[in-house]
Amino acid sequence: MRFKTLVDSNFLKLAYDSYKKETRPDGNISEVRILSSLIQFLQSSCILVINRGHLLQLRHIVKKNPYIRKIIDPNCLNAKLKVIEKDFQFTMPSKSSHLFLDDDIYMNQIFLILKEKLSNEDKKIIEHFKIIALNFDEFKKNWPFLEKSHNEKVKQNQNISYRCFLNNFCTFSSEALLLDPYLCSGKASAPFKNLIDIIRCFTTQDSKPLIFHFITAYQNATEPNIDNAIKKFEKEILSFVSKTFENLFLNVKVLKKYSNPRLHDRHLLTKYFHIEIPAGFDFIYNGKSRHNTNIKITSIFADFEAHENIRKFSKNILNKID
Repeated sequence: MRFKTLVDSNFLKLAYDSYKKETRPDGNISEVRILSSLIQFLQSSCILVINRGHLLQLRHIVKKNPYIRKIIDPNCLNAKLKVIEKDFQFTMPSKSSHLFLDDDIYMNQIFLILKEKLSNEDKKIIEHFKIIALNFDEFKKNWPFLEKSHNEKVKQNQNISYRCFLNNFCTFSSEALLLDPYLCSGKASAPFKNLIDIIRCFTTQDSKPLIFHFITAYQNATEPNIDNAIKKFEKEILSFVSKTFENLFLNVKVLKKYSNPRLHDRHLLTKYFHIEIPAGFDFIYNGKSRHNTNIKITSIFADFEAHENIRKFSKNILNKID
């Protein structure tokens, strides 16, 4: 998978000049590791979209920094460059579509804008599609977190809220997907409270519309009329949660407890992040953790395959006609 990325010559010049500087004998070893990984990502995991004027600027500085040749040389097998005649133009989608459920739109979206100076068109794209846009210093600072998984251990009775660990990952997402077979199955007086608290982390960022897919399971396998019970449960979730928020499209799918495919693992997917909590997203009660657990956070750039497997698994469930 290559991530479509809008770049300018200034960003690439800074990246490769920094790499050239730090790879000298007196360079900083930790900086070299970060920059090497960052450069490898740009060359092997991105489709770099650049306008022709910026490409010409890069051609003029190849002699000063031969590393740049790895990006602009058409004979280089690693890098993949797409040249456009002018800045990428913002266009509204021709139809309303769910990003996670449409393979073509999902795979062809812009994932990153890596520029030292944003154009007005860039700002429109960022605003509408919620895209991560970083200059070189920002990208270098954030890359150690983006390039690998991170685990956060939570102890029983620890003070915690969904917002404290989700807010940073909700900003750049107008669509999210939650899989948890037990989240709304408890006998608590407010069975949908945790789901509402999770959705609120997304909707408090701004007033933009949010698409939220929720897949769960009906835990009473001995229900006499299981199909009707499931439909009623789906309607309860939709009714109760939807009236809590404005600009929310809630897509709910309830499976049978022993359905095929069987829902077991608990995942939250945003455009950029995959969050796993093996103990389930219902681990918070009255502002405290009910037990010891682990929160694993992985960016799509660190493990696209895992992100894609969850998306496709969910898409098949959500698109299935009963």
